[in-house]
Amino acid sequence: MTFDFALPPLDAAEAPAFSNAAAAREWAQAQTISNPGRAQEALHKQIDLLNRTPLPAAERLEILDALKKLFTYVQDESAKRYVGKAVPLLFAEQAAFDAAHGLRRAFVTATLRCVADSLESDRLATALQRALAALAGEQFELLRARVQPDADLWRRLNGLIALAESRGLATRPVSDPLRYGEVPTSALAAYAEALLLHAASPFELPLRQLLWMARWARRWSGKLTLTATPPDDLGALPLAVDLLGAQPPRHLPYAGDGARLLLTGELRSSIKKRVAALADGCTPVELQLGDDCTQPACEQLLKTLYQRWCKGGTPRAAERTAADAPGRAAFGVATIHYHLSGGKRLQAPAQTSIADLRREREEMATFGTVQTQRREEDNEPAPPPIEDGWLIRDESATGLRLTRPLDGDGARIGHGLLVAVEPPGGKNFFLASVRWIMRDTERRLQAGVQLMPGPVLALAARIVGEPWHHAFLLPPLSARDEPASIVLPSGSFRIDRVIEVRGGGATRQIALRRLLERGADFERAAYESA
Repeated sequence: MTFDFALPPLDAAEAPAFSNAAAAREWAQAQTISNPGRAQEALHKQIDLLNRTPLPAAERLEILDALKKLFTYVQDESAKRYVGKAVPLLFAEQAAFDAAHGLRRAFVTATLRCVADSLESDRLATALQRALAALAGEQFELLRARVQPDADLWRRLNGLIALAESRGLATRPVSDPLRYGEVPTSALAAYAEALLLHAASPFELPLRQLLWMARWARRWSGKLTLTATPPDDLGALPLAVDLLGAQPPRHLPYAGDGARLLLTGELRSSIKKRVAALADGCTPVELQLGDDCTQPACEQLLKTLYQRWCKGGTPRAAERTAADAPGRAAFGVATIHYHLSGGKRLQAPAQTSIADLRREREEMATFGTVQTQRREEDNEPAPPPIEDGWLIRDESATGLRLTRPLDGDGARIGHGLLVAVEPPGGKNFFLASVRWIMRDTERRLQAGVQLMPGPVLALAARIVGEPWHHAFLLPPLSARDEPASIVLPSGSFRIDRVIEVRGGGATRQIALRRLLERGADFERAAYESA
């Protein structure tokens, strides 16, 4: 089995600051962690030098392990600047991601050199596991920045596990204390972790649940089994891969010499036991799911992952069809309200400026009257824009997939934001929520939105006695068994809370009954007349 490592040449023109694990550990401890950016830059430089320096494979592996604690720290500190941010990233956020991803790629290269230098040694199993784990780390780095991994990452993952399989090392136990503690792991476990990350449809998960899923994928990755011949009783739908290709896993089997299956029967049993235990009142902490996991979100995510990992994915509520048609979109509650209300603003125009008042006083003193007619629209800001650069790639009765160039003009988009979309040829906007976003490998921004019932009525709403806020009334939708609902600002919902709504020249009161959807900047609730 051959593998194209694509490594930089060895030249030893400049040696790194260390040549053994002890010196690397001492160097790492001397770095100023109060300035993570500078430590990250210094570490990147040293790993680049290490990648060009001839060293025994065993020594190189130990050096990388010695640097891993500092590596993890500077990467996590850098991630705070871009993880969870709306996309496209701002300049400083993008710079932080580029620095983190550059260091990650250098670290992956270092582990690949360990594999290349260990092909004829007894350290090959450990080198393969470290390289596959580094690639899974790179994949997670991309996912939490909402960036689609490219084909090269999958080529490397598939090629390394194929090499491990051909040498009989895929399941050989190795030690990786920094990732697994005292529990032994294997090259196959690191590979399976990457496959589970992809199969979870990670771009659809909010950041908090993405972190839970990644932790569980690492913990349960050892439960998957690689085989070329499926058993008679699968127990659960396996993940299919092509070890000779550059494609991610799927549930439809591949064909050819590289076709393999990862059996998920043991994983299925483990998830089902935990779901049942949570339903019986056990806490996530008792089930070792993480002390940051809360109910009922933890149980809901486990059920979702059960479908995506072991049952072939979550079935769509409605089939999507290709569209490739231009569409328009508006982002931001105030912008949406402005256009859906026919150009009306909730707030009154800004007060007269000091300059206007001074000019009017001077005209009154000179001419006995105000000569300049001050118009209300002088203080009216420009209408908020509607984005015309979107392309509707496919559509269904419940959702749309939108794309636009990443570098084009347009609002920054975050997971769970409210959006109004006008389909091609349509005369009305539909309200929707952003279900997933990603930057794809062709430098396009993609977003999946879930449509709400329509037509939409834009109005004002408030808790009695408080200021007015933007709101939208939606009709019932019998196809989804949804009652009439109202979209309000985040934090508005409370069962039986009385809300005052104003629209169409009338004011009335309604009572909130049930929360239907919670987004990043809105809540949608069923209501009844109060």
